[in-house]
Amino acid sequence: MNFLDIVKSELKFQKHLLRQFNALRRIKDDGQLFCKRTSKGYTNYYIKEKTGGEKQYVRKKSEKEMGRVCMLQAKGLGTFAAERTEKNIKLLNQIIKEYQRVDAESILRDIPEPFKGEQLAKGLGFRMKMNKDRPFPQSEKPTRREDLKHSTSFGLWTRSKNEAMTAEILYAAGVEFYYERKLVLVDKWGKKHVLYPDFTIILADGTVIYWEYKEMLDNQEYVEADNERMQLYYINGIYQPHNLIVTGDGPSGEYCGAEISMIVNNLLAPLAVSRF
Repeated sequence: MNFLDIVKSELKFQKHLLRQFNALRRIKDDGQLFCKRTSKGYTNYYIKEKTGGEKQYVRKKSEKEMGRVCMLQAKGLGTFAAERTEKNIKLLNQIIKEYQRVDAESILRDIPEPFKGEQLAKGLGFRMKMNKDRPFPQSEKPTRREDLKHSTSFGLWTRSKNEAMTAEILYAAGVEFYYERKLVLVDKWGKKHVLYPDFTIILADGTVIYWEYKEMLDNQEYVEADNERMQLYYINGIYQPHNLIVTGDGPSGEYCGAEISMIVNNLLAPLAVSRF
């Protein structure tokens, strides 16, 4: 899966969200909702009709009036979220339209005629192939090797599809990283523990950043093990936002590609050791 595949996957998910938000903003109630918080912390609601007139106080004991408040809140949510989602869709479509993959074949095909040459073709082709074919370090975790079922475009094997997509984004941005690299930590009693962070990233100044991608949060055994891992990180001075990144699936188990891309391209790529 390459970068464009990830963008297209995110675009498909954003369109799915937009359909749901559009259903909310089509709610047939043209009233305008207002609220005011009292000094005691209560919230009073008011509705103003589209036809005009004064704002009318909503009685909390009236199921009908409070039901209308809920409908207007849902419509407002749908309108707000749909507008934001439409911006994301527009941006993703623009990326798909304008993104140009850089490889020796496409560069030599598209370069203006005056800059073409046999020696240039040989040199560029060799350099691109050398970077592409450089062996990528595989997982150092000795257990559950059979779970490494998901392959990236550059030959890295991961345990989940979402980890593979995150690795693709890191690779496309030129960030040098390791997948499941061995890390030895000590607990509060001084006992050693071996962990294998999902991603280990070395910044240009020598700072090491660890990245955990959380999945299966509905699995109690996984959650308990994850809590112990987070405690070990903290005891050893590894925590957010200092030198730890923690991301995970969305509420419905979806891959949040836009968030991952923002972290990689805006935060890590400018500071990390480049693969190029």
